[in-house]
Amino acid sequence: MVKKSAAKNYFYNVFQQIIGIAIPLISIPYISQVLGPDCIGNYSFCDSICTYFVIIATLGTSSFGQREISFYQDNVYARSKIFWENIIMRCIFTIISFILWSLLIEQWMVKDKSIYSILTINIIGVAVDISWFFQGMEEFVKIAKQKIVFKVLNIILIFTMIKNKNDLLLYILLTVILNLISNFVLWINIPNYLCKIQIRDLNPFKNIKPVLALFVPSVAIQIYTVLDKSMIGFFANSPLENGYYEQAMQISRTVLSLVTSMSIVLAPKTGYYYKVQNRKLVDFYLYNSYKFVCFLAIPLSLGILGIASNLIPWFLGDAYSPMIPILKISSILILVVGVNGVTGGQYMIPTKNQTKYTASVFFGAGCNFIMNMLLIPKYFAIGAASASVMAETLILLLQFYYMRQDISVHKIFMDSRKYIISGIVMLGVLTFENIFFKPSCINTITMITSGGITYLLGLTIMKDEFWKNILNKLIQCKIWR
Repeated sequence: MVKKSAAKNYFYNVFQQIIGIAIPLISIPYISQVLGPDCIGNYSFCDSICTYFVIIATLGTSSFGQREISFYQDNVYARSKIFWENIIMRCIFTIISFILWSLLIEQWMVKDKSIYSILTINIIGVAVDISWFFQGMEEFVKIAKQKIVFKVLNIILIFTMIKNKNDLLLYILLTVILNLISNFVLWINIPNYLCKIQIRDLNPFKNIKPVLALFVPSVAIQIYTVLDKSMIGFFANSPLENGYYEQAMQISRTVLSLVTSMSIVLAPKTGYYYKVQNRKLVDFYLYNSYKFVCFLAIPLSLGILGIASNLIPWFLGDAYSPMIPILKISSILILVVGVNGVTGGQYMIPTKNQTKYTASVFFGAGCNFIMNMLLIPKYFAIGAASASVMAETLILLLQFYYMRQDISVHKIFMDSRKYIISGIVMLGVLTFENIFFKPSCINTITMITSGGITYLLGLTIMKDEFWKNILNKLIQCKIWR
């Protein structure tokens, strides 16, 4: 295997995520005020319906493809065969999904048919999306460069072309078209990684069983990442609640992307070292990932909880003040989902524990559906956010239970206790500052700065070795050889 640099992959991935955070920081306030919570809520609801068909088109081919490619990174024939077999399956599933979607919007979606028609492009895009291949090959640099270019282009077009509520359809069209083009761009690099395969040697449907095995948990995951938006749309009397929920979740999941970057980068490494039976390196990357996630997710989660009241009024406008409690609740997802990403995405799937992974996800999804039914009709977006947090927490606990022979929860907790203590102290400082600071850009920046200094100062005082190690390696411009 040609050893890929975890450092290079991570920092490119993080740089991509930073750009991904910076762009929403610019675009979210603008779009929120230009389109308003009602238009955003309307788009959010329509997109949640389309997502179900994107899932059908994807099936489990992304997770399966990434995992299998990671197993055969150094075998050009095997990875070429896996690539084309996976592509054939994705094309077939995309055609099936497209037909079902077309029938739905023609027969049932009378209202907002224009939005649904534009969102059809998202389904078509599944067939040409090959990011899973480059993830399996640990070529995150190529993915990062492509995404950064198109995110920057997206923000430029938004500011130059989206001016008022009448531009909602144009906004949606820009979003889905740029996503489709970005998928096509990755194909330019494909010839460098593949060899010629005879058509008669391809047998895509021999993989249908493992693909379906990975499809099942992906469907369950959508119950509490997409169904909540659909249910808010059905139970609420206006699209405003969906608008509040959409923006709160977008902020939380944008920050979450920083936390999950390492797990995404290290999942192929875990798969490879598991394949060659190097348990020592599997554990090394696993526990370092837990440390990294807790080190980063705890202050980010508690930080958003602490600054939400000061941030929202000036960042999105007074019209979005009702989303403050939603953002506070959803901020907990940054930590819980971050840890789940290591246990499930980085460990359970690459090590072929998908049966247990599926069981945990289904259990959480079932609990989430029940809690949604109980909470959304009365509390709308707040209820949906609460249900999501409880579901993710249940999944975390069940996955730890299933993996108790392989993963030491006690070790993870002991490694994280200093981050918890520093995070709580930081939250205390932010809570105190909230008493005196009125909502403004300057005050929010001041709170973020003081919170960050408090957190890192606490780790320095407690002599946290992981923080010291990160600091030293950052100074030396290297991390995790």
